[in-house]
Amino acid sequence: MCVMPISNILVKSLSESVKCPICLDYYNDPRLLPCLHTFCFTCITELANHCTKSDHSDAEYRFICPLRDGTFLTQHQLKDLPVNQVAKNMVELLLTSCSEKEDKVPWDFCTENSGKRWCLGCCQQFCSKCLIAHNSETKHITVPIAERAAYRCNKHIDEVLKLWCTYCKLPVCSTCLTDDNQHSQHLEAIESIYKIVNETRTSMETCLQ
Repeated sequence: MCVMPISNILVKSLSESVKCPICLDYYNDPRLLPCLHTFCFTCITELANHCTKSDHSDAEYRFICPLRDGTFLTQHQLKDLPVNQVAKNMVELLLTSCSEKEDKVPWDFCTENSGKRWCLGCCQQFCSKCLIAHNSETKHITVPIAERAAYRCNKHIDEVLKLWCTYCKLPVCSTCLTDDNQHSQHLEAIESIYKIVNETRTSMETCLQ
């Protein structure tokens, strides 16, 4: 039987509250909009740039909040969005806690089973029983516990390699896109590893039918 302690329930709830609505990952350089919604600076900027390219008007482009609450911003306002320091501190705290728990074999949310798989999206260990429930609710990629270190970014050890640069043919983390001058120039070539894996899996399943 899998039992989730109250402390872990709170941690899980907290972790969901500090994830970007665009990339669905933990905030990276979280910026606060006037409507008080928060997004990763890279995510909100890329989305705004994409919308700007598709807009053919000569007037200054006004970007609407992705959560459609009626808030509009100009490109100039986007550049000056303030950092959500509270969200930033919460993410750093959670990532530090997650890093410290990686050496523990028992799954954090299960008191009776040993961790069998590591979820790259949740940054959590799962026992065999809990993995079934996890897989029914998400499309995250899980790997054997012994292999989880291979999915960590060598340059940013707290980050998971969730993206793929089709230009460089290399896996990258979200921080690579902002801190690494090389990959920051290849934004149009960046794809989600999850998307690539799922498309490959679907293609293989179709061929086997």
